[in-house]
Amino acid sequence: MKNHIVAFGLILPLLLASTLSLKIGPKDILSGKYKHLLAGKLEYDTHIETYNQAVLTKKRTFKQLDSLFTIETFSLWPIEEQKKLKTILSLAKNKVSGDVYEQIKEYGSEYGFTLNKIIPLSDMYAMERQIIRANNHIQESEKWATTVAEIAQYFYQDFLKGNLNESFFHYTTILQIEKELQEISLIYQDNIASFIEKDKNARTFYYRWEMWEKFIRKSPERDNLYKQLQERFATRAN
Repeated sequence: MKNHIVAFGLILPLLLASTLSLKIGPKDILSGKYKHLLAGKLEYDTHIETYNQAVLTKKRTFKQLDSLFTIETFSLWPIEEQKKLKTILSLAKNKVSGDVYEQIKEYGSEYGFTLNKIIPLSDMYAMERQIIRANNHIQESEKWATTVAEIAQYFYQDFLKGNLNESFFHYTTILQIEKELQEISLIYQDNIASFIEKDKNARTFYYRWEMWEKFIRKSPERDNLYKQLQERFATRAN
């Protein structure tokens, strides 16, 4: 599933001008704003559940970490030692695995031994891992939501009707071919023969385009490119 999540960055205005009248962003997808149009489609239910659970886990674990510093014993510690603890708690909230252990190691075994009497270090390490896992789930969900937002914009009319009924792979494949067509147009412009002769991926691209041709938007320029690719590679294949 992860391999199918592609952030396409920019769908050229030319392709969207005829359909797009509402800006749809990944935050809109993750917030549930379009649940009535997406529920049961594009892996929506699974990703939203994962995202919401990860956000909840992260908030809950942050709260647990923050509560550690309120333990009365720490108020008796020297200021410098309290600063060290704040550093550790801050590191536990970031996205880097193992840096809490490394920081405690840097402070020395005596500090770690004293801290462990009050807060089992194994618990702190466990909370660090929970936050990292939650961050990873959130990041994956954000990538998915970015792609869904682009799908919704590209297939805008179907989106508004709640008709995005094909698989996630179906739509991302179409968008990927569209992206490649745009890149070919920008790089080679009127020199299509150069693309056919010099680009090592031209044959593979043609075969993939052939499989999905009925779903790809058409234009005179694209029709000409497709015809030239067809003449070159379909004939040779036979």
